[in-house]
Amino acid sequence: MVSLVNYDELKKKIGKEFIIQFGRGHTGSSTILITERLEFEKLQSDFPERTSKISEYIVTDFSYTINCVIASGKIFCGGLSFQITGVKELTVNSKATVGNDFAQRKGITNDIEQVILVQVKKIGEIMKKSGYQGMFGIDFLIKNKEVFVIEINARQTQSIPLTSKLQLMNNQIPLQLLHIAEFLGIEIDIDEDKYNKENIMPINASQIFLREVDEKAVIKGHIKPGIYRLQSDNSAVREIAKGNKNIIFLDEEKDKPLIYRKEGYNVSELIDSAGILILAKKEGTKVKRGDEIARIQMLSGATDQRLELHPWIVESFLAIRNYLK
Repeated sequence: MVSLVNYDELKKKIGKEFIIQFGRGHTGSSTILITERLEFEKLQSDFPERTSKISEYIVTDFSYTINCVIASGKIFCGGLSFQITGVKELTVNSKATVGNDFAQRKGITNDIEQVILVQVKKIGEIMKKSGYQGMFGIDFLIKNKEVFVIEINARQTQSIPLTSKLQLMNNQIPLQLLHIAEFLGIEIDIDEDKYNKENIMPINASQIFLREVDEKAVIKGHIKPGIYRLQSDNSAVREIAKGNKNIIFLDEEKDKPLIYRKEGYNVSELIDSAGILILAKKEGTKVKRGDEIARIQMLSGATDQRLELHPWIVESFLAIRNYLK
């Protein structure tokens, strides 16, 4: 509990900036960066009895996440992805996750990959000994060729539905199936090392989330769920003439439209990397700050070599936010 810890001792031990993370929360809502005494003392006053983890603040661009499952006494993993965090146009919380890029591998060498697999095995073995079964997720940072485990989510993570679809599309056995088999008591005769090596390979796919910025809000607009393509202004004119009203214009000049092509609800309905899947909250839905209000999934990477979102993705979400308001 933060009420039992001395600020000066913490500052001396782990540095003048450190992270406090409460046991419950999601998308960064319970992760707080402490930079000065007043911030720490306010937390002590507001949450004197709340259990928390206090950690060193590590600054790095290399943040990754991996999904895992304990099944038949083995530890399997897959869906290694770059964790897109704190993009200011998509969230007001600098610690909030706003997406996963399964194609990005910057900062991960063969040696780092091996360290990740070793860490997964060690953590899984400890959890298994405590009686844990099924899915969990691990978040980690890479700095100076060293891997830092920062969080273990003892649950199914938000990226599992997409990871499962991608594994099926790549003719892999999905982690979710192994999870179900474990709780049905079905023995799994799969070599875990071979499975893990194959299932952490890069996949040309990504998902990005748009989060609510206001304390409380109501979705007022409507975006039809489905497959869209980013095309030219002439295409928009033709589509409007054909009666297609489901067009999202990215700029006032209306020369960068996202044009609705067909109904769709998951990434497996995409044909190639040219299209994107857009899903958004229904009109009239009540949301609060940090809630996901829209997402984009696609069969290509979302980040460049600077680990930044491609500009058209940010532009698309700014337009989507306006449509939903």
